[in-house]
Amino acid sequence: MKIALAQVNPTVGDIAYNTAQIVQSIQQARQGKAELVIFPPLSITGYPLYDLGRNPQLVEDNLQALETLLQHSHDIDIVIGYAHPPTSPTQTQAHAHAALAVLHHGQIIHRHWAQTDSADHHAVVQLGSKTIILNIDPDLNSLASRMLPADRQAQLIIHCNNDPFRVGRAAARLDCLRSLARRFNQPVAFVSQAGANDALIFDGHSLVVDASGTVLAHAKAFAQDLVIVDLAQQSSAGTTTGHPQAPNRPADSPTITNPDDLRSISQALQLGIRDYVRKCGFQNVVLGLSGGVDSALVATLAAHALGPDKVMGIALPSRYSSAHALADAQQLARNLGIAYQVIPIGPPHDAFEQALAEAFAGTKPDLTEENIQARCRGTLLMAISNKFNRLLLTTGNKSEAAVGYCTLYGDMAGGLAVIGDVYKTTVYQLSHWINRQAGFALIPSSTLTKPPSAELRPNQTDQDSLPPYELLDAIVYQYLEKRRSAAQIIASGFDAQDVGRILRLIDRSEFKRRQSAPILKISSCAFGTDRHWPVVQNYSPNSLHQR
Repeated sequence: MKIALAQVNPTVGDIAYNTAQIVQSIQQARQGKAELVIFPPLSITGYPLYDLGRNPQLVEDNLQALETLLQHSHDIDIVIGYAHPPTSPTQTQAHAHAALAVLHHGQIIHRHWAQTDSADHHAVVQLGSKTIILNIDPDLNSLASRMLPADRQAQLIIHCNNDPFRVGRAAARLDCLRSLARRFNQPVAFVSQAGANDALIFDGHSLVVDASGTVLAHAKAFAQDLVIVDLAQQSSAGTTTGHPQAPNRPADSPTITNPDDLRSISQALQLGIRDYVRKCGFQNVVLGLSGGVDSALVATLAAHALGPDKVMGIALPSRYSSAHALADAQQLARNLGIAYQVIPIGPPHDAFEQALAEAFAGTKPDLTEENIQARCRGTLLMAISNKFNRLLLTTGNKSEAAVGYCTLYGDMAGGLAVIGDVYKTTVYQLSHWINRQAGFALIPSSTLTKPPSAELRPNQTDQDSLPPYELLDAIVYQYLEKRRSAAQIIASGFDAQDVGRILRLIDRSEFKRRQSAPILKISSCAFGTDRHWPVVQNYSPNSLHQR
């Protein structure tokens, strides 16, 4: 059997565009003499649908698009992902099912979707003299446990799943696919979309392994692609890339030691920026350039993703801004070739202080006055965004978001949080990696060597109020991604006082994160996507969480 893997990049809700891309892929597969072309789940509607899947008109439109695709199936079989209507008449406003349709000789010969109340999440389908197994359940281990002895007679197992990117996931998925192929002595085809929708990034990595687990063909990472494989000859045509490598990371730390992982993070974030900007109808972006490493990294990723002509950096110095910060911001803009402008915040800052002088009489300056500066910057950046229709990118990292080291309506203002799922230590690692790839200090060396600072008061550094980032990130990583309790983290060697303080900050900063821009997800536990923590709560499992 000669098959084609159609790794498409759909836009959620744009059924006409998605269908046109599907037809184009079918034509390419036909030109490559493929007998069967396989698409990811929800290729017609785009994924994730969220509550769009409850919209009956969208579901009907997608069914009509499915019907139009039948005319393309007379000489090539098609497995296509679509949204199937709710199956129970008692389910009002129920969510549509992510389903697969098998198109053969102008007819839909099979429909398959995973049902939560059924153990039958895979289907056996006859295509002429060929038997294939379809699976849409993301749990490959569960599929292996459900396979019946008769299923071993199939010629191909097809696993369709839109698996969001996270560091190390592609390698782990490949191991599961190889194990499945060896266990049942059958080739396995995996197909996923490549692209980004909202906070989710999909790396693609669609592939085919033979019965021994050998990779026959591998689609591009982080890009739309079509790969054709002749299972009989075990030869491939199309674009193939190296196989994803297993991550090399200390068990209790977010530190990344594999350069391939840094490359994949860079590719993922660039794709996230590019698709978010394009699919939301923007052409250009703007961001504040502080001279610090976070804004430098975001500007660099944006310039690489969109082109330097699409990026504008704004320096917003205050009375506390250092000369070297302004110099670093300007040098970065020159290195990247992006537009650059300086807008001092002194006048609006003074005006706010004067307006509040009477109301604040008799009080001492504190975080309130510091936050006014950040809110001046946020207001000015939003004005530039509104006036010139530039999407404002926020530049805060995961470490800051975790403990609330950010200002509502200030540095949190914007439409996309590019590195909100990137630890501060990884920000530095990624920045150094980018400079190595560039062959020079694209991100100025002084940006990477000076102590990080918000520069909201004289001689301020982040470590005035935060633990060293290596310590902070290790504790945040264990709490969020390893799902460990305070007691377990302390038992692994961390100071109880540090753990208690950091965990309290994480839990009590949820109200800020609820008001943040969408965060591009690259980890197993991203704020906004994976962690749904109540704002109003006072769960205290032990003394570390007592008020």
